[in-house]
Order: sequence, then C-alpha cells, then structure tokens
Amino acid sequence: MTGSDDVRSAVALLAERFSRGELTDRMVKESDHYPEVSFQTALYKKAKDVGFLDIFTAIRSENTSEALASMAEILFAISRVDASVAAVLFGQAFAHQLLSSANMDGAVSELAFIATPLYEDPIDLPMSVMASASGDQYALSGQLNFMVMAPVANTFIVPAMLQGDLALFLANKSDRLQCSAPIISLGLRACPAADIRMGGCEGFAFGAGGKCKTPL
Repeated sequence: MTGSDDVRSAVALLAERFSRGELTDRMVKESDHYPEVSFQTALYKKAKDVGFLDIFTAIRSENTSEALASMAEILFAISRVDASVAAVLFGQAFAHQLLSSANMDGAVSELAFIATPLYEDPIDLPMSVMASASGDQYALSGQLNFMVMAPVANTFIVPAMLQGDLALFLANKSDRLQCSAPIISLGLRACPAADIRMGGCEGFAFGAGGKCKTPL
C-alpha cells in the first residue's frame, strides 16, 4: 500500500466515523424538513473541525490528485447516510476551488456559505445576468435560478456577461441582491436552493475572460 493509499484509507475511516457519530437518523429525518426546521449550521462547523473543509481547499496544492481522491472518499461515505450533507460539502468545495484558482483563497471565510449554480456548468448557463462597469467596481443585474445554498449564504458566485465575454463575479447579499423563498423540491431539501434577482448589486470580477482581474 502506498502513502497515498494510506491517506485515502484514513480519510475514508474518518468520514465513516463522522457519519456514524453526527448524521443520526433523527438529524437526517429532521433536516429533510427544511425550511420548516433550521439549517444545520453547527454540523458544518464540526466538518471543518475534523478537517474536511481543509481537504477541499487543498485542491490547489501540488498534490491535486490526492486531494481529489480524499474528497471523493469523504463524499462517498457521507452520501451513503445523507446525500444532502454530501451535496453541501461538494458545493462548498466547488466554490472554494473556483476562488482558489483565482488566488482568492482568503476572500471568504471557510465557514461562510457560498452560493453557486452548482447543478449547471457556470460557464455554460444562458446568460441572464449582465455586468457593467461602475467606477472601479461592477454592477450586476438579472436573475439566476436554483442557486445552491442561496437561502443560507451571504456570498454568491455569479456568472455574467461583461462586454461580450463571460466573467465570474463575487457578490454579497444586499437589498440589490435578493433571494426567493427556498425552493421545495423532492430531492435534497437539506441542501437548500433559491432563485436570486440582482438589481445593480456590486460585484467583484475574479475569473474568466480578458476583462477580469484574474483569468481562470
């Protein structure tokens, strides 16, 4: 067994123990009643404490394959008990990886949930959001549907068109970026989603296209 195999085995064991200890039948059933019940924020604090979120942000490290393999072990073990929790962790991994690719690892706290269009490729979405220059900043206007984690997030990764190019923006919830009520689906209710509407909210361009500060 190689060192990488040892690491993956240890991560898998840790994820299984976390699932057994934290994802009780009662918690899983209760969480599935969101938004009638509160979102399980404390659960993700514990996930950070055991190092799961640190593994995700390590995707940018030199040993990318090992980080990805470790993430897969975590998601596999957790999804066997509660796929919603695995989806939340995957969504945060996806968001942090995008920011990490643009050298913006510290832009958002690991415990601050980030909303993304997780179930669609953000660079292959119908462009329903437009960005325009507003001094040294950008203003975003339009709508995005089914933004994962939007009901509990304060930070959003928003794909938008900027002078004919696709760009990715970081935006914060405000009176100019508002969320719909949580979308009630037959699936992962404990991984909440909502539509968002922007009316000239401030955005920071961080990836893709020659007009942005840091191309992906």
